[in-house]
Amino acid sequence: MPNAGFIMKITRDVIVDGAVNYDKLTLDFKPPFCFRKRKYSFVTLDNINTQVYWWDYDGRYIWGAYADITIKLVRFDPGSHTYEIYDSGVHAESVAGIVCTDNLVITGVKGTGVNIVIFNKFAKTFDVYTASTTKYLIHFDAFDGRFAWAALQGTPGGLMRYDTKGTEHAILEFSEGNNAPRRLVWDGRWLWITFYDTQGRVMRYDTDTFVEANVDYGSTYGDITAITYDGFYVWVGFSTSDTYLSKINRYSLGHVEVHIDNNLGGIADMEFDGNYVLAITNSIPTRLITVNADTGSYAWYQNELSAVAGPTCIITDGIFPWVTILESPPKLVCMPFTRGG
Repeated sequence: MPNAGFIMKITRDVIVDGAVNYDKLTLDFKPPFCFRKRKYSFVTLDNINTQVYWWDYDGRYIWGAYADITIKLVRFDPGSHTYEIYDSGVHAESVAGIVCTDNLVITGVKGTGVNIVIFNKFAKTFDVYTASTTKYLIHFDAFDGRFAWAALQGTPGGLMRYDTKGTEHAILEFSEGNNAPRRLVWDGRWLWITFYDTQGRVMRYDTDTFVEANVDYGSTYGDITAITYDGFYVWVGFSTSDTYLSKINRYSLGHVEVHIDNNLGGIADMEFDGNYVLAITNSIPTRLITVNADTGSYAWYQNELSAVAGPTCIITDGIFPWVTILESPPKLVCMPFTRGG
């Protein structure tokens, strides 16, 4: 899940109200350096001869990770539409997600016997860290201010926690019956996890005590394919073409479903831009759904620039949302869309 167009500053001050502890979370807006006006546009990364599935935003640049004989990173400037490519020299057939921190970009080789690839954005150098595990590294997908978190496939599934302040890692197994994690998001207190299954389940995972708590939707809406956090609630999106979202109370685990439309398509990815929950559908053309996080009111938009292939990620750069298109060479489409409904 990419970062939104703001930087989360996590404070561990605790406000005690009876038996309930509330972690404070402040959202510090950090726009790109250049200001611009734009209706829509798209950029083709012509020097990349493969698809790029995994993307993240660091508050200034949009970063992508991909494998083309070796693991490579692309840094895209949303203001100037220019990009640079960095080659790690690490051979791989598939890349294992991407996570950006203030000074690092973290990815890895998808598979077992894990090689984590760390890029220093300031020194522009790569390091490789080998983590011993029999589980299969799927992808890095969340950052909690210190640890980068990756999904692991196994029996049961689990997580890898990589310490960005040093060279340590931990392998954490789920309780029996939990499959491979699909998407991860950090809310300042808990790690939230969706799974590769059809049971519509979200796990709230305490990274201090390793206590698991589940929200179960059953198979009504299909797989949970996307997740984001708006500063108060966790939102998830489903694979059903009827286009459902759900808003989860982090503490009580109560949830409210929002039915968008019967024919827009399932949700491919979600993001929060500081004001609205944004979701993109996995249809062609893709649709952008904007939801008021407080009221649940929504609108949806469409742009024919996205009609050529399916989307992978939605990223906000502090001003505009961008949708990444799974083509070779890859495309980034800047929104907003033409109004569709």
